[in-house]
Amino acid sequence: MQAINDVRQAAGDVLAVGQELSAAVATVEDLPRALASDVAYLDGQLRLGSYTASSAARTLRDAEQTFTAMSAQLTNTEQGSIRQQASDIVGNVATAAERFSSACDQGVTCTSKLREKFTNV
Repeated sequence: MQAINDVRQAAGDVLAVGQELSAAVATVEDLPRALASDVAYLDGQLRLGSYTASSAARTLRDAEQTFTAMSAQLTNTEQGSIRQQASDIVGNVATAAERFSSACDQGVTCTSKLREKFTNV
């Protein structure tokens, strides 16, 4: 009788291990889909970031030109100097926005390559 109980216990243990293994395999099989979803989300966020930053950079460049033009027209040197400094600051921020947009574009290139690999699998 003890032998039968031992066999039943061993069989139960094997079934439990099999169920855990099946669950682990299912999780591993879902990883590519989950990763593809994460990459697609990241791709969308990078595209949005690029668009937003490039739009901001264009607006800032317009403001920079306006401040530069205003400072050139002012006869009061102090006000002209302040406007020129504002123009310089706005130009620096525009440059940062352009760099951020460029970094986002590089990220989109990477996510596009990853997405292509997922569709070819």
